[in-house]
Parts: sequence; structure tokens; C-alpha cells
Amino acid sequence: MQDQPTRTLAASQYEVIANRFPLLAIAPTATNSQVEQAFATARERAAAPEEALAEARDSILDPAQRLLCELTCPLDSTAREIAAFNQGLSGSAAMSELLPAAKAWPPLSRANFLACLAARQPADANLLIALVEAHAAIETTTIFEILRGCRSRSGFPTPSLLNTGQGLQELLALHSDAVMAGFGEARSATRAFSSEVDTGSRQENASNQESRAPFRFHRNGKSSGPFLGCVSQILSSDSRYRVEALSGLLGAYRKSLDALNPSASHDIEAACTAIQQRPDDDDAFRQFETALVGHVSAIAPLALFDFHQKRRNDEIDKIAARTRVLLADLIGRGDHKTARKIITPCLDAFRLLPGFIEPFEEAAMALPELELEAEIEPLAALIQNFDREPALLAADIQGRGFGKESSGQARALWQAFAAAVAATSQTALHERPWMLARDFVFRLDTRPEFAKAATRMMADLLLAGETLPATPAILDILRHDLRELEARNGPATASGSRATSYLKMALFIIFVPVLIFAAFLTYQYLNARTPLAASAPQSDAKPNPEAIPPAGKGERFKLDFVRYCHFQEERLRVIKQHVRGPEDIQAFNMLANDYNSRCSNFYYLDEDLRSVTEEVKAKKQMLEADAMRILSTWPWHATSDNTSPPAVK
Repeated sequence: MQDQPTRTLAASQYEVIANRFPLLAIAPTATNSQVEQAFATARERAAAPEEALAEARDSILDPAQRLLCELTCPLDSTAREIAAFNQGLSGSAAMSELLPAAKAWPPLSRANFLACLAARQPADANLLIALVEAHAAIETTTIFEILRGCRSRSGFPTPSLLNTGQGLQELLALHSDAVMAGFGEARSATRAFSSEVDTGSRQENASNQESRAPFRFHRNGKSSGPFLGCVSQILSSDSRYRVEALSGLLGAYRKSLDALNPSASHDIEAACTAIQQRPDDDDAFRQFETALVGHVSAIAPLALFDFHQKRRNDEIDKIAARTRVLLADLIGRGDHKTARKIITPCLDAFRLLPGFIEPFEEAAMALPELELEAEIEPLAALIQNFDREPALLAADIQGRGFGKESSGQARALWQAFAAAVAATSQTALHERPWMLARDFVFRLDTRPEFAKAATRMMADLLLAGETLPATPAILDILRHDLRELEARNGPATASGSRATSYLKMALFIIFVPVLIFAAFLTYQYLNARTPLAASAPQSDAKPNPEAIPPAGKGERFKLDFVRYCHFQEERLRVIKQHVRGPEDIQAFNMLANDYNSRCSNFYYLDEDLRSVTEEVKAKKQMLEADAMRILSTWPWHATSDNTSPPAVK
């Protein structure tokens, strides 16, 4: 015989007990004779199957069973409140109307009413919170006094205060089972928290299951599962009575979850193993994500409650531990790509669980640096090898230097160095490749036979700093180091075409600053004298003034300083797109260095920034024209090959 849905069994248990007095159409104050007479009348009218009528009569006449039957009635309500109670259960009012109305009722009546609603349809967080608050507000002594009055009129012995308290605990358990029954049969609830769908569109099925999902968890870290919302709200109140009532509700949740989710640890283990064996397999990742987020979100209400009660949750401990082992294994193997990929579902799953989320947050913060370390590792390994056998490398450096035109082992070292510099540029580790190369130079210099090669490599490092993204601080260090080495070993030597290249560069360094300064003065003159293009809007005919701020950092800039910084940034952006060849690079870098010395760090008013940002948009054509005028002052640029790719990236 096929099992009946969980909803039918649990809901009927609560409804049968709650309906025993109404089934015989009697009040909780009915005497023995009134009960018997009501039973005979109901049987004669065939108000219900005789078996159900007999069970109702027997339960009411048994003082031990009668207590729970009485507690399911609105004992603490007035006649008017009882009428509203019955009307609310028999009507079709929306939940948004029923919950506010129920708040005005006494706590026992309110708890019974809310349990009836929850047994009939899936409860949301608001309904669960209201039910917990209603049970927390029930005072045992008050109900005991009401029962004593009812029992006195009915002729039954009054239950003790202790028995009354036990009866209220039994009522809470009965209400909790009814709540779980309201979410439907086990198969449906399992689909809800494991993200499975039936045939049909994912969106359509998700919509159908939304209200029947006590375990649903969203990727943005906010659970739509009503139990997690209820637990978070109740625990934040820090009320002992509410926490005790919540514990009873979660007892039914835990029991239901154990039945629906018996293989959580096995599923997580299988998913982690799949990632370790097939890290590039999208199906393995989806299996891991589904298992982790699904199981953790289902356990989250219990884990959060256990944490509040200073208890360990063994199930969540096992899942978190296995996931941490997986992450550590991937990082240990250098598979940072997969580690970064799985860290997102880990953060999603454990985000609301204090004590579990922290290791994953630390891993997420460490991963970028670990990835950069991996980019630097080939350079570090190569340098370590050359530390042991530097002879061939030193010969290659003295022959063709250390740079793009290097050969042999020097070329291999240059390629590893350039790759590490490119990977770490604009990061916290941008200095590491430079310092690795610098330290290697000094170790090379300790061996007299390689001192000349060390000086040559330091000179080429400094030269590389003009084209690779080296910071001014790094360049200052390299210049100081080169002076020290040349003082000890003599000037760096270059042979053949290399020497000619250095001569050209020396002449370039001498003459370009003069040309740049002249270009800068020309730009300032043109900017002050040249009218805007005829096609510009009339409102732009009188440009807003901009003033060049003094070099420095941390200064509070007035509006015309802010305007210069943002206007000049736009001009440099345009110029960069037209940079070609080493002369252009040198000229552009000088303009950029001047800009950085003035505009890299300053304070401003928000309204000034908003105003200038709009001005940049409105004057874009004018600023582009300014940039082209600056380029036109570079005499070598006019004859350069404009079809070549940009040299600055």
C-alpha cells in the first residue's frame, strides 16, 4: 500500500484533536452527561462517522486526554473573539489580513488559530514568527486558572499546574508538526531545498515551489526559507521564552529534515571528490554547488540556533571541514583557478553562519595574492637555478645585455621577469619582480668574475624601468644601486650596436626634456589663446578656468585645481592612444609623471567633482583637440609611422 503524504497524517492528527469538542457541538465546560447526550445526538444525525464520534467522546471523557482537547480550544477568548476565531478559519481572507487581526487575541487562542493556518498552507517567516511569539506569551498559571474554572463547571478534576505546563509543551509539539505538514509531502520538500525541478521550465517550477519551500536558499546570501528568517528574527530578540518556543518548533523541523536529508555528508563527499578528480569539469562543479548550497541552507536554521545556544552542529561541522580540505588541497596543488571558482558557493552557503564563514572569507582574501605569487614563482625558480650556475647567464648578459634583445639564458630570465612584472603591475606585489632581480644582481656582484655582468644587468634593469611599469620609488632604488655598482666596478659596458643604442638614449634624455618643456609652454599658450571649435555649443565659448596645482599629496584642492586634474586626465587618455615608438613613450611618461606628482592624491568637495565630471563630458571634443595640439608640438611624432600599433598599453 502506498504511503499517504506527510501533510495528510500530521494535519489530520492536529485537526482531529482540535475538532473533538466542535464535532460533538459542545463547549469545554460540558459535563459527563452532556457529553453522552451530545454523542447520541451527533450519531443520530450522522454528523460524522460513528468511529470518529466515539473517539471524540472517549477522549473528552478521559481526564488525561481531555487536557489536550481543551488546550486546542480558544479557552482564553471572549465570545466575540471566539466568533472572530471561527470566522477567520472558515472564511477566505488573505494572510495579510488574518495575521494583524490575530495579534489582538489572547495568546492561546492566537497560537491555535495560527497553527490552523499553517496546517492548511505553507507558512512564511511572518507566520512562523507570530506562532513562536504566541506560544512565548502563554502563561501557564493563567491557563491553569482558566482550566480550573472549566473543570469546576464540568465536574472533572482540575489538572495540576505541572500537568498544565506539560500539556502546553505537547500543544507546541502538535502545532510544530502541523506546520511541517503544511509544507506538503516529503518529496516536494526535498525538491525545494535540493534545487531539483520537474519537467517544464525552471522558472515555472521555481514559481510553483516558492511557497512550498521551507529550505529554499538564494545565491545572494539571503534565504527565502521561512525557518531561517524566523530563527534570525527570534534570536535577535534575545527573549528566553521566545527562544524556548522556537526550540520546540525546530524540533519538528529537525525531525523532518532528518527524514528528508539522510545522505548530506555522503553527497558532499562525492561532490568534493568529483572536483578533485575533474577540476575542469563543469558538471562536477555544478554537482558540488548544488550539494553544498542545498544541504547547508537546509541545515542553516538549526546551525544558527545551535550556535546561539553554544552547541556544535555535527552535520554542518562535517560539511565545513570537508569543504575546507578541498579548498586547501586545490591551493596546495596550485590550482588557484578552481579554488577561486568554488570559493563563491562556499561564501554563499556559509555566509549566515558565524564561526563557519570566517575561514572561507580568509581564503577569499588570500587567493588573489596566492595567484600573484604563482605568477612570480617561475621567475623566483629561474633565479634560484642561476644562483647555482651563473657563468653562462653572466656571459649572455655581457654579450647582449638584459632586455628584449637578450640571447640565451639572459633572454629566458628577461622573459620570466617581464611576465612577472606584467602580472603584478598595479597590485600590492608590484615591487616583488624588481626586487628579486635586484637582489640577484647583488648576489652576482659578490663573485668578482661576474661583477661586470652584475653592473650591466643593473643598468639594463634601470633602462627597462622606463618602458615596463616601474614606480618612481623602484627607479630611485635602481639608480642608487647602479651608482654604487659603477663606483665599485666601473661604468656598465655595452658592445657594438648596444653602445650605439645607449648613446642615442643619452642624447634623447638630454634633448627630450627641453622639447617637452617647450611643448608644455606651447600648450599653455594655445590653451589660453585658441578659441573652441566652431561646432562647439555656444555655452562653451568661455571655458571655465583651470589652474595647475602644486606638486604634492593630501592637499585640499579648490575647483580650478580639480578641473585641471580631470581635464588633464582626459587629455592624457587621448594622447596615450596615439603614442608610437620610444620617443613618444618617453614624452608621454614625462607628462604622466608630472600629472601624478600633482593629481594622484588630493581632497575635493563632492559638488566640485560632480560639476567637473559634467564639464569633462560637455568639453570632450575640446579636450581631444587640446591633446592633439600637444602631440603636434612633438617634432618627431609628425614623421612617425601612424599605422604602427600603440606602444603604450
